[in-house]
Amino acid sequence: YFLSNFTPCLFGGIDLIKERVVSLYLLSSQCQGSLGIKRDDSYIYLTDPGGYGFPPPPSGLIQVYSLFSEGFLTPIDVRSFGVLRTDRIAVSPDGSKAYVSTWDQCCILVIDTKTNAIKKKLSVDLFVNSLVIQKK
Repeated sequence: YFLSNFTPCLFGGIDLIKERVVSLYLLSSQCQGSLGIKRDDSYIYLTDPGGYGFPPPPSGLIQVYSLFSEGFLTPIDVRSFGVLRTDRIAVSPDGSKAYVSTWDQCCILVIDTKTNAIKKKLSVDLFVNSLVIQKK
């Protein structure tokens, strides 16, 4: 799966065995976002920082793509947490949680991947521009 950050903004999948594009979606604002995949390959999450201070504006949503139904599900709305620009994402090794940094705030959002809901907003004292999760 890939995300194109040129106009038009596209999200798509490639069948590496048949070497062909199998899905392609036009997006409105996730061009600069990051992709995170759940360990059981059930969901891909697309963050949306907008244009990092330039157009397009961020949506305040994390898109959720289902690999089973091959389509988008209800997005995760982060605006109620006072967040608009989601940036980097890392999924825990067991796939139970995803951690999302914000571009313009000093916090990390914790997603429960079973319910695709934000469970917590972790405050940090600095801007986070990359995430990785260590296995135990």
